[in-house]
Amino acid sequence: MAQLQIVSIPVTSPVPMLESEANCYLLGTEHESILIDAGYDQWNTAEAIQKAVQESQLATPNRILLTHSHPDHAPGAKRLKHWEATLMFHPQEEKGMREALSIPEDHDPIPLQPLEDQATLYVDGHPIVAIHSPGHTRGHLCFWLPEQKILFSGDNVLGKGTTWIGPPDGNIRDYLRSLEQLEQLPIEKIAPGHGPWIDNPKERIAFIRQHRLEREAQILSLMKAQPSRQASIAALAEAIYQDTIPAFIVPFAERTVEAHLQKLEEDGKVRRLTPDTYEVL
Repeated sequence: MAQLQIVSIPVTSPVPMLESEANCYLLGTEHESILIDAGYDQWNTAEAIQKAVQESQLATPNRILLTHSHPDHAPGAKRLKHWEATLMFHPQEEKGMREALSIPEDHDPIPLQPLEDQATLYVDGHPIVAIHSPGHTRGHLCFWLPEQKILFSGDNVLGKGTTWIGPPDGNIRDYLRSLEQLEQLPIEKIAPGHGPWIDNPKERIAFIRQHRLEREAQILSLMKAQPSRQASIAALAEAIYQDTIPAFIVPFAERTVEAHLQKLEEDGKVRRLTPDTYEVL
């Protein structure tokens, strides 16, 4: 059995983002390969991916595994249709995938295949396991190489910064559970959807989980400090982030605050008064 090669393919964002690049990954041998995530719907993304295939001398991918349907991870597959590769993703991402790939419900010009939790695929004999890890999106998948002890984490664990959690698709409780699940794996390296490879996976996952718990405590503290014990999502986001983030990121920050408030409401610690105002109980 030939040794599995892994090629990182950073692709540049066409729009302003905190992360200027997303990572796609080519895995395989000269006999068979797959692609994990396909990046943006733009020609320079497709060119970067095809260049990596040619220079690595790996086989043209016969499957594209998609961690989730966001525009920096999935729609680039539209420009790789000539591969005739099967697109694989979690069933809960299907609606978003069809929108991202412009595929109507009654027609599949690109082969689509659902990928359930713990499904094991083989790339020239090497196993890769799909792990359902909701939180960033409902159907987010990570991919685990048990032989190499490498996790392809998509957007659930980033090389730098923290993951955006935005309702209704994002859920803090699900995200924390997913991190706990990933902590149980004997991971030696993480290949993230953004940022550099992670060589201290246990510490990184623990840091991210602790960050979320501290943010939750901070939100409660800010609300309790108000005489009314009430606060709006926008006011909380402003108090937390102040002037540390660009203006175009503020709406995303507010959505993450909302995600925390939704969890706190489920926990019986706050209640929703209006669509954007909560009160501490």
